[in-house]
Amino acid sequence: MMRHSVPSFSGRARQGGFTLIEAALTIVIVGVGIVSTFELFASLTRQNASASRMTTAMFLANNVQEMMADLPFSDPSGSGFGTEESAAGVSAFDDVDDFNNWKSDPGAPISGQRVQIPELSKFAQRVTVTCVSTEAPTSNQIGTEAERVTVRVYYGWSASNPGVELYKMSWVVMRR
Repeated sequence: MMRHSVPSFSGRARQGGFTLIEAALTIVIVGVGIVSTFELFASLTRQNASASRMTTAMFLANNVQEMMADLPFSDPSGSGFGTEESAAGVSAFDDVDDFNNWKSDPGAPISGQRVQIPELSKFAQRVTVTCVSTEAPTSNQIGTEAERVTVRVYYGWSASNPGVELYKMSWVVMRR
């Protein structure tokens, strides 16, 4: 007679499905993945907004450079350094040094065609013009043949807040 051995199980036999611990662990792992994905999207949105502001700031600085592109180095009337036409505003500037200490009106940066851009009301432009040495453009020197133009673009501009400087661009203009 042949005897078959039957394996013995201690406790009850395992049935198909998940235990409570396995289900809880799965929920935790999936939850961490979903939260991480949302944090990634939030971070990317912030970075995109920052890049957009920086691109706009570069655009506004280039607008100032475009405004000055065809202007003479010094005033055609022979006046000294600085703004002679301050009452008329930027539309009357007729040489590079007229832009010294110029800033756009709060909430109205200027385009390359000297027109206000109200859609960019949170931005502001500030310009300084400094006489510099032709041999060393980083050192200031009155009465030279070169001027360094520096444009700063600010974001978050309001009447009570100068905003945060986003972008700074400088170049040297030589007497032609």
